[in-house]
Amino acid sequence: MKRFTISLLALLACASPAAAQVDFSGEWAPRFWEDQPERVPGPDLGEYYGIPINDAARWRAESWTGSHLTLPEWQCRPHPADYIWRGPSPLSITKTVDPISREVQSFDLEWLRSVRRPIYLDGRARPSPNAPYTWAGFSTAEWKGDILKVKTDHLKEAFVRRNGLPRSDRGTLTEFFIRNGDILTVVALIKDPVYLTETFVRTTDYELDLKQQVPPYPCHVVEEIDRPRGEVPHVLPGVDKSVEEFAKAHNLPVEGVRGGAATMYPGGRSFTPDTKSTRKSDRPGVPVDLTGQWVSVVTEDWRWRMVTPPKGDFASIPLNEEGRKLVAAWDPAKDQAEGQQCRAYAAPGVMRLPGQVRLSWQDDKTLKVETEAGSQTRLFHFDPAAPAAGPSLQGTSRANWIAAGRRNAPADGGELRVVTTGLTPGYLRKNGVPFSANARLTEYYNRVDDDENGESWLIVTTVVEDPQYLNQRWFTSTHFKKVVDGSPWQAAPCSAS
Repeated sequence: MKRFTISLLALLACASPAAAQVDFSGEWAPRFWEDQPERVPGPDLGEYYGIPINDAARWRAESWTGSHLTLPEWQCRPHPADYIWRGPSPLSITKTVDPISREVQSFDLEWLRSVRRPIYLDGRARPSPNAPYTWAGFSTAEWKGDILKVKTDHLKEAFVRRNGLPRSDRGTLTEFFIRNGDILTVVALIKDPVYLTETFVRTTDYELDLKQQVPPYPCHVVEEIDRPRGEVPHVLPGVDKSVEEFAKAHNLPVEGVRGGAATMYPGGRSFTPDTKSTRKSDRPGVPVDLTGQWVSVVTEDWRWRMVTPPKGDFASIPLNEEGRKLVAAWDPAKDQAEGQQCRAYAAPGVMRLPGQVRLSWQDDKTLKVETEAGSQTRLFHFDPAAPAAGPSLQGTSRANWIAAGRRNAPADGGELRVVTTGLTPGYLRKNGVPFSANARLTEYYNRVDDDENGESWLIVTTVVEDPQYLNQRWFTSTHFKKVVDGSPWQAAPCSAS
Protein backbone atom coordinates (compact mmCIF):
# COMPACT_ATOMS: atom_id res chain seq x y z
CA MET A 1 0.00 0.00 0.00
CA LYS A 2 2.83 2.39 0.87
CA ARG A 3 4.58 1.66 -2.43
CA PHE A 4 1.31 2.29 -4.33
CA THR A 5 0.79 5.62 -2.52
CA ILE A 6 4.30 6.80 -3.37
CA SER A 7 3.84 5.80 -7.02
CA LEU A 8 0.49 7.57 -7.20
CA LEU A 9 1.95 10.76 -5.72
CA ALA A 10 4.81 10.66 -8.20
CA LEU A 11 2.34 10.25 -11.08
CA LEU A 12 0.23 13.14 -9.85
CA ALA A 13 3.33 15.32 -9.54
CA CYS A 14 4.26 14.61 -13.14
CA ALA A 15 0.72 15.30 -14.34
CA SER A 16 0.20 18.50 -12.35
CA PRO A 17 -0.70 21.59 -14.40
CA ALA A 18 2.01 24.10 -15.22
CA ALA A 19 2.58 26.72 -12.58
CA ALA A 20 3.16 29.38 -15.21
CA GLN A 21 1.55 27.86 -18.31
CA VAL A 22 0.28 30.67 -20.54
CA ASP A 23 -3.15 30.09 -22.03
CA PHE A 24 -4.03 32.31 -25.00
CA SER A 25 -7.47 30.78 -25.53
CA GLY A 26 -10.55 32.90 -24.99
CA GLU A 27 -12.63 35.64 -26.56
CA TRP A 28 -10.53 38.71 -27.31
CA ALA A 29 -12.04 42.11 -28.13
CA PRO A 30 -10.01 44.50 -30.31
CA ARG A 31 -9.11 47.87 -28.89
CA PHE A 32 -8.71 50.49 -31.60
CA TRP A 33 -6.39 52.75 -29.65
CA GLU A 34 -3.74 52.60 -32.37
CA ASP A 35 -4.26 53.23 -36.10
CA GLN A 36 -8.00 53.66 -35.55
CA PRO A 37 -8.68 55.36 -38.92
CA GLU A 38 -6.87 52.58 -40.78
CA ARG A 39 -8.38 49.71 -38.87
CA VAL A 40 -12.04 50.77 -38.82
CA PRO A 41 -13.05 53.00 -41.76
CA GLY A 42 -9.94 51.98 -43.71
CA PRO A 43 -6.84 53.88 -44.87
CA ASP A 44 -6.93 56.64 -47.46
CA LEU A 45 -5.55 56.18 -50.93
CA GLY A 46 -1.94 57.28 -50.99
CA GLU A 47 -1.40 56.66 -47.26
CA TYR A 48 1.88 54.74 -47.23
CA TYR A 49 3.86 56.31 -44.36
CA GLY A 50 5.71 54.08 -41.94
CA ILE A 51 5.92 51.06 -44.29
CA PRO A 52 9.29 50.01 -45.80
CA ILE A 53 7.98 49.62 -49.35
CA ASN A 54 10.03 49.76 -52.52
CA ASP A 55 9.15 51.38 -55.85
CA ALA A 56 7.48 48.21 -57.14
CA ALA A 57 5.06 48.19 -54.21
CA ARG A 58 4.37 51.90 -54.60
CA TRP A 59 3.65 51.44 -58.31
CA ARG A 60 1.22 48.60 -57.57
CA ALA A 61 -0.56 50.66 -54.93
CA GLU A 62 -0.82 53.76 -57.11
CA SER A 63 -2.36 51.62 -59.85
CA TRP A 64 -4.95 50.15 -57.47
CA THR A 65 -8.55 51.28 -57.17
CA GLY A 66 -11.22 50.50 -54.60
CA SER A 67 -13.45 49.36 -57.45
CA HIS A 68 -11.46 46.12 -57.46
CA LEU A 69 -13.50 45.13 -54.41
CA THR A 70 -16.68 45.11 -56.49
CA LEU A 71 -15.36 42.33 -58.74
CA PRO A 72 -16.85 38.88 -58.02
CA GLU A 73 -13.44 37.32 -57.37
CA TRP A 74 -12.66 40.00 -54.75
CA GLN A 75 -15.94 40.33 -52.86
CA CYS A 76 -15.50 37.39 -50.48
CA ARG A 77 -11.74 37.45 -50.08
CA PRO A 78 -10.81 37.07 -46.40
CA HIS A 79 -8.11 39.14 -44.78
CA PRO A 80 -4.75 37.28 -44.83
CA ALA A 81 -3.00 36.07 -41.68
CA ASP A 82 -0.62 39.02 -41.55
CA TYR A 83 -3.27 41.71 -41.98
CA ILE A 84 -6.26 40.30 -40.07
CA TRP A 85 -4.70 41.52 -36.81
CA ARG A 86 -5.36 45.07 -38.02
CA GLY A 87 -8.92 44.36 -39.16
CA PRO A 88 -11.96 45.61 -37.21
CA SER A 89 -12.87 42.18 -35.90
CA PRO A 90 -13.13 40.32 -32.60
CA LEU A 91 -10.85 37.33 -32.14
CA SER A 92 -11.66 33.88 -30.80
CA ILE A 93 -8.82 31.54 -29.79
CA THR A 94 -9.50 27.90 -28.94
CA LYS A 95 -6.98 25.18 -28.17
CA THR A 96 -6.63 21.51 -28.96
CA VAL A 97 -5.16 19.48 -26.11
CA ASP A 98 -3.67 15.99 -26.36
CA PRO A 99 -5.88 13.74 -24.18
CA ILE A 100 -2.90 11.76 -22.87
CA SER A 101 -0.06 14.23 -22.38
CA ARG A 102 -2.33 17.25 -21.82
CA GLU A 103 0.03 19.27 -23.95
CA VAL A 104 -1.45 21.94 -26.22
CA GLN A 105 -1.27 20.65 -29.80
CA SER A 106 -2.57 23.80 -31.45
CA PHE A 107 -4.19 27.16 -30.95
CA ASP A 108 -6.95 27.86 -33.45
CA LEU A 109 -7.71 31.47 -34.37
CA GLU A 110 -10.90 32.83 -35.92
CA TRP A 111 -11.92 36.39 -36.73
CA LEU A 112 -15.03 37.85 -38.32
CA ARG A 113 -13.73 38.12 -41.88
CA SER A 114 -11.18 35.34 -42.07
CA VAL A 115 -10.65 31.64 -42.37
CA ARG A 116 -9.88 29.41 -39.39
CA ARG A 117 -6.16 29.55 -38.73
CA PRO A 118 -4.50 26.70 -36.79
CA ILE A 119 -1.13 27.28 -35.15
CA TYR A 120 0.59 23.94 -34.52
CA LEU A 121 2.74 23.26 -31.47
CA ASP A 122 3.17 19.51 -32.04
CA GLY A 123 6.44 19.69 -33.97
CA ARG A 124 5.04 18.70 -37.36
CA ALA A 125 7.15 19.26 -40.45
CA ARG A 126 6.56 22.18 -42.78
CA PRO A 127 4.89 21.36 -46.10
CA SER A 128 6.66 21.24 -49.44
CA PRO A 129 7.28 24.59 -51.17
CA ASN A 130 4.93 23.26 -53.84
CA ALA A 131 2.06 22.75 -51.39
CA PRO A 132 -1.01 24.98 -51.82
CA TYR A 133 -0.80 28.56 -50.53
CA THR A 134 -3.76 29.86 -48.54
CA TRP A 135 -5.02 33.03 -46.85
CA ALA A 136 -4.07 31.64 -43.44
CA GLY A 137 -0.79 30.09 -44.53
CA PHE A 138 0.90 27.32 -42.54
CA SER A 139 1.85 28.19 -38.94
CA THR A 140 4.01 26.40 -36.40
CA ALA A 141 4.97 27.66 -32.96
CA GLU A 142 7.41 27.20 -30.13
CA TRP A 143 7.60 28.60 -26.63
CA LYS A 144 10.18 31.22 -25.75
CA GLY A 145 9.58 31.28 -22.04
CA ASP A 146 6.03 32.56 -21.65
CA ILE A 147 6.00 34.09 -25.13
CA LEU A 148 4.68 32.04 -28.04
CA LYS A 149 6.73 32.47 -31.23
CA VAL A 150 4.88 31.64 -34.45
CA LYS A 151 6.32 31.24 -37.97
CA THR A 152 4.02 31.33 -41.00
CA ASP A 153 4.66 30.79 -44.70
CA HIS A 154 2.65 29.44 -47.68
CA LEU A 155 0.66 32.69 -47.81
CA LYS A 156 -1.29 33.77 -50.86
CA GLU A 157 -0.43 37.15 -52.34
CA ALA A 158 -2.44 39.77 -50.46
CA PHE A 159 -1.90 43.22 -48.96
CA VAL A 160 -0.17 44.87 -46.01
CA ARG A 161 -2.59 47.80 -46.06
CA ARG A 162 -6.13 47.86 -47.43
CA ASN A 163 -5.42 50.66 -49.89
CA GLY A 164 -3.57 48.49 -52.38
CA LEU A 165 -0.10 48.12 -50.82
CA PRO A 166 0.83 44.56 -51.82
CA ARG A 167 2.53 41.64 -50.12
CA SER A 168 3.76 38.86 -52.41
CA ASP A 169 3.41 35.11 -51.97
CA ARG A 170 7.09 35.02 -51.03
CA GLY A 171 6.29 36.97 -47.90
CA THR A 172 6.61 35.34 -44.47
CA LEU A 173 5.23 36.20 -41.06
CA THR A 174 6.81 35.85 -37.61
CA GLU A 175 4.62 36.58 -34.58
CA PHE A 176 5.10 36.77 -30.83
CA PHE A 177 2.08 36.34 -28.53
CA ILE A 178 2.44 38.11 -25.17
CA ARG A 179 -0.24 37.94 -22.47
CA ASN A 180 -0.45 40.22 -19.45
CA GLY A 181 -3.56 39.29 -17.51
CA ASP A 182 -6.53 40.25 -19.67
CA ILE A 183 -4.40 42.07 -22.27
CA LEU A 184 -3.10 40.22 -25.33
CA THR A 185 -0.32 41.87 -27.34
CA VAL A 186 0.68 40.34 -30.67
CA VAL A 187 3.89 41.39 -32.44
CA ALA A 188 3.82 40.74 -36.21
CA LEU A 189 7.04 40.86 -38.27
CA ILE A 190 6.41 40.75 -42.02
CA LYS A 191 9.20 40.10 -44.52
CA ASP A 192 8.77 40.21 -48.28
CA PRO A 193 11.76 40.19 -50.67
CA VAL A 194 9.52 41.40 -53.50
CA TYR A 195 7.90 44.51 -52.03
CA LEU A 196 9.57 45.33 -48.68
CA THR A 197 13.14 46.52 -48.12
CA GLU A 198 13.13 45.84 -44.36
CA THR A 199 11.09 44.00 -41.79
CA PHE A 200 7.65 45.57 -41.36
CA VAL A 201 6.56 45.38 -37.72
CA ARG A 202 3.16 45.98 -36.11
CA THR A 203 1.89 45.37 -32.59
CA THR A 204 -1.81 44.89 -31.86
CA ASP A 205 -3.65 44.75 -28.54
CA TYR A 206 -6.79 42.89 -27.48
CA GLU A 207 -8.72 42.73 -24.22
CA LEU A 208 -10.32 39.57 -22.81
CA ASP A 209 -14.12 39.72 -23.15
CA LEU A 210 -16.04 36.99 -21.34
CA LYS A 211 -19.31 37.95 -23.06
CA GLN A 212 -18.05 38.05 -26.62
CA GLN A 213 -18.90 35.62 -29.39
CA VAL A 214 -17.54 35.97 -32.93
CA PRO A 215 -20.60 35.91 -35.22
CA PRO A 216 -20.74 34.11 -38.57
CA TYR A 217 -19.80 36.06 -41.66
CA PRO A 218 -21.75 34.67 -44.62
CA CYS A 219 -20.67 36.23 -47.88
CA HIS A 220 -22.56 36.14 -51.17
CA VAL A 221 -21.21 37.30 -54.51
CA VAL A 222 -23.47 39.81 -56.22
CA GLU A 223 -23.28 42.04 -59.30
CA GLU A 224 -22.41 45.34 -57.61
CA ILE A 225 -21.74 47.39 -60.75
CA ASP A 226 -23.07 46.88 -64.27
CA ARG A 227 -19.95 46.82 -66.46
CA PRO A 228 -19.39 45.85 -70.06
CA ARG A 229 -18.13 42.29 -70.34
CA GLY A 230 -14.34 42.11 -69.92
CA GLU A 231 -13.91 45.56 -68.40
CA VAL A 232 -11.53 45.62 -65.42
CA PRO A 233 -11.38 48.68 -63.13
CA HIS A 234 -7.92 50.22 -63.14
CA VAL A 235 -5.82 53.34 -62.76
CA LEU A 236 -3.02 53.99 -65.22
CA PRO A 237 0.49 54.42 -63.77
CA GLY A 238 1.41 58.04 -63.11
CA VAL A 239 -2.18 59.27 -63.17
CA ASP A 240 -3.09 58.87 -59.51
CA LYS A 241 -2.46 61.95 -57.32
CA SER A 242 -3.83 60.56 -54.06
CA VAL A 243 -0.46 60.82 -52.26
CA GLU A 244 -0.29 64.56 -52.80
CA GLU A 245 -3.98 64.98 -51.97
CA PHE A 246 -3.71 63.02 -48.74
CA ALA A 247 -0.58 64.89 -47.64
CA LYS A 248 -2.19 68.27 -48.33
CA ALA A 249 -5.44 67.34 -46.54
CA HIS A 250 -3.58 66.39 -43.35
CA ASN A 251 -0.72 68.91 -43.57
CA LEU A 252 1.87 66.13 -43.84
CA PRO A 253 5.14 66.03 -45.80
CA VAL A 254 4.69 64.26 -49.16
CA GLU A 255 8.01 62.45 -48.82
CA GLY A 256 6.79 60.91 -45.57
CA VAL A 257 3.40 59.92 -46.95
CA ARG A 258 5.03 58.07 -49.87
CA GLY A 259 6.48 55.54 -47.44
CA GLY A 260 9.77 53.70 -47.54
CA ALA A 261 12.10 52.46 -44.82
CA ALA A 262 13.34 55.95 -43.94
CA THR A 263 9.81 56.98 -42.90
CA MET A 264 9.86 54.45 -40.05
CA TYR A 265 12.74 56.10 -38.22
CA PRO A 266 13.00 59.40 -36.34
CA GLY A 267 14.26 62.14 -38.60
CA GLY A 268 14.61 59.70 -41.50
CA ARG A 269 17.94 58.57 -40.05
CA SER A 270 19.51 55.19 -40.78
CA PHE A 271 20.52 52.78 -38.01
CA THR A 272 22.63 49.63 -37.87
CA PRO A 273 20.75 46.85 -36.09
CA ASP A 274 22.55 44.98 -33.33
CA THR A 275 22.54 41.36 -34.50
CA LYS A 276 25.09 40.04 -31.98
CA SER A 277 23.47 40.66 -28.61
CA THR A 278 21.71 37.87 -26.73
CA ARG A 279 18.64 37.69 -24.51
CA LYS A 280 20.55 36.16 -21.62
CA SER A 281 21.74 38.58 -18.98
CA ASP A 282 24.94 38.12 -16.96
CA ARG A 283 23.45 39.92 -13.96
CA PRO A 284 22.19 37.69 -11.12
CA GLY A 285 18.43 37.70 -10.79
CA VAL A 286 17.91 39.41 -14.17
CA PRO A 287 16.10 36.96 -16.50
CA VAL A 288 16.49 38.92 -19.72
CA ASP A 289 18.86 41.62 -20.97
CA LEU A 290 17.04 44.84 -21.90
CA THR A 291 20.09 47.11 -21.81
CA GLY A 292 21.53 48.92 -24.79
CA GLN A 293 20.23 51.34 -27.40
CA TRP A 294 16.85 50.88 -29.03
CA VAL A 295 15.26 53.01 -31.73
CA SER A 296 11.52 53.48 -32.11
CA VAL A 297 10.20 52.10 -35.39
CA VAL A 298 7.12 54.18 -36.13
CA THR A 299 4.77 52.04 -38.19
CA GLU A 300 1.62 52.86 -36.19
CA ASP A 301 -0.07 56.15 -35.30
CA TRP A 302 2.38 57.90 -37.63
CA ARG A 303 0.14 60.97 -37.96
CA TRP A 304 0.10 61.45 -34.18
CA ARG A 305 3.70 60.51 -33.39
CA MET A 306 5.96 61.79 -36.16
CA VAL A 307 4.32 65.22 -36.26
CA THR A 308 2.32 67.20 -33.73
CA PRO A 309 -1.36 66.47 -34.39
CA PRO A 310 -3.81 69.31 -35.04
CA LYS A 311 -5.54 70.93 -32.09
CA GLY A 312 -8.61 68.98 -31.03
CA ASP A 313 -7.50 65.67 -32.59
CA PHE A 314 -7.84 63.05 -29.87
CA ALA A 315 -8.90 60.15 -32.11
CA SER A 316 -8.72 56.73 -30.44
CA ILE A 317 -8.17 58.03 -26.88
CA PRO A 318 -11.14 57.38 -24.52
CA LEU A 319 -11.38 60.88 -23.07
CA ASN A 320 -14.32 61.95 -20.94
CA GLU A 321 -16.00 65.35 -21.24
CA GLU A 322 -13.59 67.03 -18.84
CA GLY A 323 -10.61 65.77 -20.81
CA ARG A 324 -12.09 66.93 -24.11
CA LYS A 325 -12.49 70.44 -22.77
CA LEU A 326 -8.79 70.58 -21.95
CA VAL A 327 -7.89 69.35 -25.44
CA ALA A 328 -9.97 72.16 -26.93
CA ALA A 329 -8.18 74.71 -24.72
CA TRP A 330 -4.63 73.55 -25.56
CA ASP A 331 -2.29 76.45 -26.26
CA PRO A 332 1.33 75.50 -27.07
CA ALA A 333 2.50 79.12 -26.88
CA LYS A 334 1.10 79.36 -23.34
CA ASP A 335 2.86 76.11 -22.35
CA GLN A 336 6.15 77.42 -23.72
CA ALA A 337 5.79 80.77 -21.95
CA GLU A 338 5.02 79.07 -18.63
CA GLY A 339 7.92 76.62 -18.87
CA GLN A 340 5.56 73.66 -19.43
CA GLN A 341 7.00 72.57 -22.77
CA CYS A 342 7.93 69.13 -21.41
CA ARG A 343 4.39 68.03 -20.50
CA ALA A 344 4.20 65.68 -23.52
CA TYR A 345 7.50 64.05 -22.48
CA ALA A 346 6.19 62.66 -19.21
CA ALA A 347 6.30 58.94 -18.42
CA PRO A 348 2.83 58.09 -19.85
CA GLY A 349 3.66 59.59 -23.26
CA VAL A 350 7.40 59.76 -23.80
CA MET A 351 7.81 56.17 -25.03
CA ARG A 352 5.42 56.95 -27.92
CA LEU A 353 7.56 59.84 -29.15
CA PRO A 354 10.01 59.00 -31.97
CA GLY A 355 13.64 58.61 -30.98
CA GLN A 356 16.16 56.31 -29.39
CA VAL A 357 16.00 55.07 -25.81
CA ARG A 358 19.00 53.86 -23.86
CA LEU A 359 18.65 51.37 -20.99
CA SER A 360 21.49 50.86 -18.54
CA TRP A 361 22.02 49.91 -14.89
CA GLN A 362 22.62 52.90 -12.64
CA ASP A 363 23.28 50.50 -9.78
CA ASP A 364 22.30 46.95 -8.82
CA LYS A 365 18.73 47.97 -7.97
CA THR A 366 18.05 50.81 -10.40
CA LEU A 367 17.53 50.59 -14.16
CA LYS A 368 17.97 53.89 -15.99
CA VAL A 369 16.06 54.80 -19.17
CA GLU A 370 17.24 57.79 -21.21
CA THR A 371 15.29 59.18 -24.15
CA GLU A 372 16.40 61.25 -27.11
CA ALA A 373 12.94 62.82 -27.18
CA GLY A 374 12.97 65.65 -24.66
CA SER A 375 16.29 64.47 -23.14
CA GLN A 376 14.41 62.73 -20.34
CA THR A 377 15.70 60.27 -17.72
CA ARG A 378 13.51 57.66 -16.02
CA LEU A 379 14.61 55.51 -13.06
CA PHE A 380 13.07 52.08 -12.40
CA HIS A 381 13.57 51.10 -8.75
CA PHE A 382 13.72 47.41 -7.85
CA ASP A 383 14.22 48.13 -4.14
CA PRO A 384 10.74 48.43 -2.59
CA ALA A 385 12.27 50.48 0.24
CA ALA A 386 13.61 53.14 -2.11
CA PRO A 387 12.06 56.49 -1.13
CA ALA A 388 9.47 58.02 -3.42
CA ALA A 389 10.47 61.15 -5.25
CA GLY A 390 8.30 64.23 -5.17
CA PRO A 391 5.63 64.61 -7.89
CA SER A 392 7.21 65.04 -11.31
CA LEU A 393 6.63 64.32 -14.98
CA GLN A 394 8.51 61.03 -14.61
CA GLY A 395 7.01 60.19 -11.21
CA THR A 396 8.25 57.31 -9.07
CA SER A 397 8.61 53.97 -10.85
CA ARG A 398 8.62 50.63 -8.99
CA ALA A 399 9.86 47.65 -11.00
CA ASN A 400 9.90 43.88 -10.65
CA TRP A 401 10.79 40.94 -12.86
CA ILE A 402 8.22 38.35 -13.87
CA ALA A 403 10.31 35.27 -14.61
CA ALA A 404 9.17 32.85 -17.29
CA GLY A 405 8.71 29.15 -16.69
CA ARG A 406 6.53 26.33 -17.97
CA ARG A 407 6.06 22.69 -17.13
CA ASN A 408 8.62 20.44 -18.83
CA ALA A 409 10.46 23.48 -20.18
CA PRO A 410 13.35 25.42 -18.69
CA ALA A 411 12.85 29.05 -17.82
CA ASP A 412 13.72 31.27 -20.75
CA GLY A 413 13.66 34.98 -20.19
CA GLY A 414 10.94 36.97 -18.51
CA GLU A 415 9.39 40.40 -18.56
CA LEU A 416 9.80 43.64 -16.66
CA ARG A 417 6.77 45.17 -14.96
CA VAL A 418 6.94 48.85 -13.99
CA VAL A 419 4.30 50.81 -12.04
CA THR A 420 4.61 54.60 -11.98
CA THR A 421 2.75 56.98 -9.67
CA GLY A 422 3.46 60.42 -8.22
CA LEU A 423 3.02 62.16 -11.57
CA THR A 424 2.39 65.81 -12.23
CA PRO A 425 -0.22 66.54 -14.94
CA GLY A 426 1.00 66.12 -18.49
CA TYR A 427 -0.02 65.04 -21.99
CA LEU A 428 -0.63 61.63 -23.53
CA ARG A 429 -0.25 63.16 -26.97
CA LYS A 430 1.68 66.29 -27.94
CA ASN A 431 -1.43 68.29 -28.84
CA GLY A 432 -2.65 68.61 -25.28
CA VAL A 433 -4.46 65.30 -24.67
CA PRO A 434 -4.24 65.31 -20.87
CA PHE A 435 -3.56 63.00 -17.98
CA SER A 436 -3.95 64.13 -14.39
CA ALA A 437 -1.96 63.83 -11.17
CA ASN A 438 -4.26 60.90 -10.32
CA ALA A 439 -2.99 58.86 -13.26
CA ARG A 440 -1.38 55.47 -12.70
CA LEU A 441 0.95 54.02 -15.32
CA THR A 442 1.70 50.30 -15.67
CA GLU A 443 4.20 49.11 -18.26
CA TYR A 444 5.39 45.69 -19.42
CA TYR A 445 8.78 45.42 -21.13
CA ASN A 446 9.43 42.34 -23.27
CA ARG A 447 12.31 41.45 -25.53
CA VAL A 448 11.68 39.26 -28.59
CA ASP A 449 14.36 38.01 -30.96
CA ASP A 450 14.00 37.17 -34.64
CA ASP A 451 16.46 34.36 -35.34
CA GLU A 452 16.05 34.69 -39.10
CA ASN A 453 17.90 37.98 -39.42
CA GLY A 454 19.27 38.45 -35.90
CA GLU A 455 17.12 41.49 -35.08
CA SER A 456 15.93 42.08 -31.53
CA TRP A 457 12.86 44.06 -30.55
CA LEU A 458 11.79 45.74 -27.33
CA ILE A 459 8.01 45.68 -26.88
CA VAL A 460 6.54 48.12 -24.35
CA THR A 461 2.90 47.63 -23.41
CA THR A 462 1.62 50.76 -21.68
CA VAL A 463 -1.54 50.91 -19.56
CA VAL A 464 -2.78 54.31 -18.37
CA GLU A 465 -5.53 54.59 -15.77
CA ASP A 466 -6.84 58.08 -15.05
CA PRO A 467 -10.26 58.45 -13.40
CA GLN A 468 -10.16 62.20 -13.92
CA TYR A 469 -9.83 62.39 -17.71
CA LEU A 470 -10.34 58.88 -19.13
CA ASN A 471 -13.55 56.88 -19.43
CA GLN A 472 -11.61 53.64 -19.09
CA ARG A 473 -8.03 52.45 -18.99
CA TRP A 474 -6.09 53.13 -22.19
CA PHE A 475 -3.36 50.80 -23.39
CA THR A 476 -1.01 50.79 -26.36
CA SER A 477 2.05 48.80 -27.41
CA THR A 478 5.20 50.38 -28.80
CA HIS A 479 8.11 48.63 -30.50
CA PHE A 480 11.82 49.46 -30.65
CA LYS A 481 14.60 47.81 -32.66
CA LYS A 482 17.94 47.14 -30.99
CA VAL A 483 20.78 49.08 -32.62
CA VAL A 484 24.52 48.89 -32.03
CA ASP A 485 25.64 50.61 -28.87
CA GLY A 486 27.22 53.96 -29.56
CA SER A 487 24.89 54.79 -32.44
CA PRO A 488 24.77 58.58 -32.88
CA TRP A 489 22.69 59.99 -30.07
CA GLN A 490 20.74 63.12 -31.00
CA ALA A 491 19.08 64.24 -27.80
CA ALA A 492 16.53 66.97 -28.43
CA PRO A 493 15.04 69.44 -25.93
CA CYS A 494 11.34 69.46 -25.15
CA SER A 495 9.11 71.33 -27.54
CA ALA A 496 5.57 72.48 -26.84
CA SER A 497 4.54 72.19 -30.48
